[in-house]
Amino acid sequence: MNIAFVTNVKNGTPVYWSMNTLYRELKKSRFNPILVDINDIMIGYSKKLEYNVNKEKIDLCLYQSLTDLSTGKVIMSHFESMGIPTINNSKALEISSNKYLTYLRLIKRRIPIPKTFLATSYRNALKIIRTFEYPVVAKGIYGSGGRGLRLLRNKTDAEIYFRNAYYPFLIQEFIEKERDIRVFVIDNKVVLGIYRYGESWITNVDRGARIEKIESISKRLERIAINSAKAIGLQISAIDIMEKDKKYIVSETNSVPGFRKIYESTGVKIERSIIEHITKKYRDKNGL
Repeated sequence: MNIAFVTNVKNGTPVYWSMNTLYRELKKSRFNPILVDINDIMIGYSKKLEYNVNKEKIDLCLYQSLTDLSTGKVIMSHFESMGIPTINNSKALEISSNKYLTYLRLIKRRIPIPKTFLATSYRNALKIIRTFEYPVVAKGIYGSGGRGLRLLRNKTDAEIYFRNAYYPFLIQEFIEKERDIRVFVIDNKVVLGIYRYGESWITNVDRGARIEKIESISKRLERIAINSAKAIGLQISAIDIMEKDKKYIVSETNSVPGFRKIYESTGVKIERSIIEHITKKYRDKNGL
């Protein structure tokens, strides 16, 4: 089975550990992953839709790049137009790359999210902030890894941020916590849940958060994670969840989650669950 493995490439290998691990495991599992550098791919139309992956027939396109997901959406759309299945598909990438579109999908499924408003201008932001209590969180519509997050502790912080902000952005209630939860969902099944304990209010593992495996995931937590992945249409995802007043609140969804620190802390190999999904849904089902 030939898989176009779209990612960031350097010296003939995926740049990031998680992507490189998945790529190597695919090769060990009797797949033929064809490495496609997102910065070197040629897609377009010249009498017919074309791509420069190679001359082999592509059976599946797997997007595993940390580049702007809007680029991924375009690339996946191209392959889909040629009748080639994709993971994650273009619509899921489009929604998951945009935090506000993500929240709209979650709300439609009655999945709890933090109080959130879209600020479109300085004057608009000043109106919105009056409906919140400090501190509040300001975050860009796009971005991951805890980048672009600001905690506004008072009116002065807010006015300074609003004057220099790139619009539009989100104003969101601040939920005080000692930890949050990340749940990996693959093919609508929970494969791992972890607690993340941060030294600051941002509990991102790339910023030093401590990881603790959840040994027994409750049915309620499992249900909200799976429903969140379904709402966005993600085959591979990590769902970030906060706890407030004994309730779960979804803060973000991730369509290309890294798992290096997860493996180092828990020993769980997320890549094996991804390969199992590809095997069952694409290779075995189609006799490839």
